[in-house]
Amino acid sequence: MLILRFDGPLFFANGALFDEWVRVQVTRSASSGRPIRTVVLAAEPITRIDSSAIDELIELDDYLCQHGIDLVFAELKDPVREHLERYWLAVGDRPRFVDSQFAPTLGAIVDALREEDAALREKNTDSD
Repeated sequence: MLILRFDGPLFFANGALFDEWVRVQVTRSASSGRPIRTVVLAAEPITRIDSSAIDELIELDDYLCQHGIDLVFAELKDPVREHLERYWLAVGDRPRFVDSQFAPTLGAIVDALREEDAALREKNTDSD
């Protein structure tokens, strides 16, 4: 997992910078031999998001999905999440961002992902 924190609102002036910054971090992680399955955005400092930044977030989510990486938001403020939900974002016939992509705390999602990894390792060990 890759945990990233962006300090501030996402809006037209920084949405593209945010998208590029996350992509660079993912590339660096993979280049250093640490492939990732999940990007956790520590989103507590994101106090608002506008439509331009939502477009960038969609492009980022598409990019991550194409690389087999899930995007998860930790501590995203309710008004920001509600704003995202008002856009009725979808991928095909399913919602783009589902409840499992939102965690109440950073610790909660880290614990859940560690448990998932442990179960996956155990399953792989049993099948060997």
